[in-house]
Amino acid sequence: MSKSRKSRDVRQDKLFLRNEFNGEAIWDIPIIRPVILSDTKVQLISFTDANLNDKENCHKYVHCFQDDYKITQAYTSPNNKLMDLARYKGVLTPDYSIYPEMPRWRQLESVAKSRWCGAYLQNYGLTVIPTVNWSDENSFDFCFLGLQKGGAVAVSTVSCLRDDKAFLRGYNQMLTMLEPSSIICYGNRIPNMSGNVIYVDYLETTRREKPWAEEEVMLEETLAS
Repeated sequence: MSKSRKSRDVRQDKLFLRNEFNGEAIWDIPIIRPVILSDTKVQLISFTDANLNDKENCHKYVHCFQDDYKITQAYTSPNNKLMDLARYKGVLTPDYSIYPEMPRWRQLESVAKSRWCGAYLQNYGLTVIPTVNWSDENSFDFCFLGLQKGGAVAVSTVSCLRDDKAFLRGYNQMLTMLEPSSIICYGNRIPNMSGNVIYVDYLETTRREKPWAEEEVMLEETLAS
């Protein structure tokens, strides 16, 4: 095959273009169709633990509240994980990082990648619950794009204990913008969280020591001193 032919193939590759789904706003953020949950209790399994041979956890939803490098495959090689994810009750879209210190194009990229993964999985018939995250008020003009009103969403409060007020600003904006029918919350309850919240114990999900536990102890000691 000639070099020019290879170049043309790459140019037409769907995983290069990522243009097969309807998009929203000037950035064409892929749109995820809303899902209404009938569940009043939700159990989760992590993306890295999900596998085709798992017969005990098919009633659970797969979550992606993990470090970015652990869930990058959801975007870079989605076909490789498709059959693993399909055996579970549903999938929460990747929680790619959005931090205030990131430039806006990086934050926007994280949102777009997460929405694309959700649209991709929905296209194959999987039940998809969009994960919503934000950095600060400057992210509010794009972090809710690709999501329609009235569906279920997922959020995480893990590591938000340092600044629950900042979390609540984004959370309340999400309630206003999306009017979610239910909210899967991965982590502890933060005071003044309203809405139909379904809390999930992340210790039970991860089967390991509490994430950031040592950091939180150090914070408490600092505040007490």
